[in-house]
Amino acid sequence: MTRPAPPEGGAREVAAGGAAASDGVALGGPSVGTASGVAGGVTMAGSSVGAASGAAGGPSGEAGGPSVGASIGAASGVAGGVVGGPADGRPGGHIHNLRRKRQQRICAPMSDLGSKAKRRVWLIVGPVRDPDVIDPSRFSFSAHVVAKPSLSGREVFARAVVKLLYRKRLTSRAAAHASLHLLQSKSKLPDDDGDEEPSWAELPASRLTSLECERVLRRAKTITDKSHHSVERGDVTIAWVGDAHTHPWVKYDQHLRDRRVSNHVAVVIREAAAFAALTLEEQAAVIAAAPSAAALLKVRKALELVEAGEEESGGSKKKRARRRSGAFGKSMAKMLPNARKVRAVIKAAVDNPDGTPHSLLTLDPDGAVRVWRYVLG
Repeated sequence: MTRPAPPEGGAREVAAGGAAASDGVALGGPSVGTASGVAGGVTMAGSSVGAASGAAGGPSGEAGGPSVGASIGAASGVAGGVVGGPADGRPGGHIHNLRRKRQQRICAPMSDLGSKAKRRVWLIVGPVRDPDVIDPSRFSFSAHVVAKPSLSGREVFARAVVKLLYRKRLTSRAAAHASLHLLQSKSKLPDDDGDEEPSWAELPASRLTSLECERVLRRAKTITDKSHHSVERGDVTIAWVGDAHTHPWVKYDQHLRDRRVSNHVAVVIREAAAFAALTLEEQAAVIAAAPSAAALLKVRKALELVEAGEEESGGSKKKRARRRSGAFGKSMAKMLPNARKVRAVIKAAVDNPDGTPHSLLTLDPDGAVRVWRYVLG
């Protein structure tokens, strides 16, 4: 009797026995969790994927942005040296950036005092260590300074340096030079509408030298000495001075630092919970635990995806299926594989040289059982 041709690709005949076999041949699953054999070069998987999975979430709260009031928030930072990025085209993006610019100034107007606005309160922060690379975390003080409204912001700061030296918030006059460099190089915002700045007269438009900074401070000290402690005559007074951590610029910088750390932690947690982080043996065990491929698909959709028309926690309905939202704005980890990944894992598990060998049993017409061993690759 003519024997049938052997299966093509991936299998070869290694033994033929005369023992009779039943019509139904059971293929045993390998130790890695896949019951597989090869017929005609086709890998046959007898199991699919199922897994008990959980999402590791990061901290439930995110450091909120600085709460900026009408008095301080409207004017509390440096024009230029802005931490936030440019407008991104969203509605109100330019307003957001203008608010950040107002926050990120070392001398900014807060409010006017008196019925006829004879005095103006300024918010000062510093000192700036490097005018080219501003690090708000190194600011050591914040102060409320009262001056007449006709003075510009940089003029108010120059006159306040002597007062800050007396309060020991600046170690020396040279410690204010970097702040003067920054004030001289950045343009004023509309709320800084004072035009009197005699201390800055006849100075070059280029970057100030140390001698020119000292000239500005000497002029400012001379004016305040002649004012006889009168704000109307040009003096400035410090109404309050304290630590810089209350300043909106410092708060926003800390918010950005916290967000970077939380984003990194969220990414690490999400990647650790992902299916791709498992070893091949672990992935194969997860796949073998599922009763069927359809069951795996249902579990994956329930855990990781938001179906079209389904409402998320925010209450909005999704027009198409997408990944669920996780901690800190990150999407849910890919804890379960899709159909393509399942096929790839099964193929890799079958081709693993250290795994259990795979065989296919066939029954000849004469009742003999033939064993076909799977050839790796």
